Amino acid sequence: MRYTEAEFQTALAAALERHRDKIKPKPHPGRIGTGATSGRAPSSQQPVLSAVVGGLNEAPPETTKEIAKLWSILNYVRDDGARLFDPDCAEPPWSEVLMALAATHWECADKIGDKWSAQAKRPNRYAGYDVIQEKIEYFTRTGRAGLTERSLYRRAIDAGWEEPPLEEMLADAVAAGLIEPQTAAQSQTNRRSALVAQTATDQVPPGQSSASTVNAPDVLANLRWHDEAGEVDSPRWLMKNVLPEKGTALLSGQWGTGKTFVALELAACVTRGMPFANYKL
Repeated sequence: MRYTEAEFQTALAAALERHRDKIKPKPHPGRIGTGATSGRAPSSQQPVLSAVVGGLNEAPPETTKEIAKLWSILNYVRDDGARLFDPDCAEPPWSEVLMALAATHWECADKIGDKWSAQAKRPNRYAGYDVIQEKIEYFTRTGRAGLTERSLYRRAIDAGWEEPPLEEMLADAVAAGLIEPQTAAQSQTNRRSALVAQTATDQVPPGQSSASTVNAPDVLANLRWHDEAGEVDSPRWLMKNVLPEKGTALLSGQWGTGKTFVALELAACVTRGMPFANYKL
């Protein structure tokens, strides 16, 4: 399985958090939200973000998927019904969320912060776009030395957040006005386009350019995504619901569970025209 840089860093941050007692990192006197500057531990009533993963590598690219994922994080509701990142929170944790957003250096960072803050229900809690933009610009000048978006991911994962389906995240981001509907739709169709383009490139014969394959047939024309609408012809079975007449079958299982024995028995039954495990040919 291949992971993106953002997914890898999120998993790394979670692992560091789980094993930080063994690693015993030296405290950073300048980190916000650790209690080091005030001499007090963070209050349980005002949760603040840990900077364990602050400053690691570069921010993820400003793509529709990453924007939608970060918006999903900010709106995550825990099992107890409380929001993990509540815009009605006190000033310190509110500022820390804006600091993490600023660390992305995304053009839409102030817009995300504004949309999130505008969800506050307490009177006069929403400071307005100008104040949020000023905060974002101030934190942007500090670079990635403090809290970053990875801090938000780390805390959300620790709280039980699991990445929703891409379609769901995109729909929420569109509803919030963070991305345009046509951009979200393009993000989903890009999955197929990327596969088609990659396959066409892979099939270019030696000595020929990809331009000569423009009119080549779409080798993925008969493939469908699992969630794609439309009728799909049922396969013709050599052994119903077990082995198709044409195509590829998968026999999977843990080691030592008898896969090889089952495969040999299945092959013997097929060649001799005998039933296999009460399945007829």
